[in-house]
Amino acid sequence: MIDTLSFAEYLLKEIRARIASRSETVAHGQTKDWESYQRVVGEITGLTLTENSIKDLLKRMERANDE
Repeated sequence: MIDTLSFAEYLLKEIRARIASRSETVAHGQTKDWESYQRVVGEITGLTLTENSIKDLLKRMERANDE
C-alpha cells in the first residue's frame, strides 16, 4: 500500500511534467490556433492550481504532525 506522502509526490511529479510539456507547446508556438492556445493555457492554469493545492495540503498535514 502506498503512503500519503509517496502518493502526493507521485502526483506532483506527474503534474509538473505535464505543465512542462504544455508550456513547451506554447513556448514553441505549436498551437494551431487561438482556441488551442487558450485550451493549453487553461490546462496549465488548472494544473498549477492543482499543484498548489496539493502542496498546501502537505504543509497543513506537516504542521498537524508537528503539534
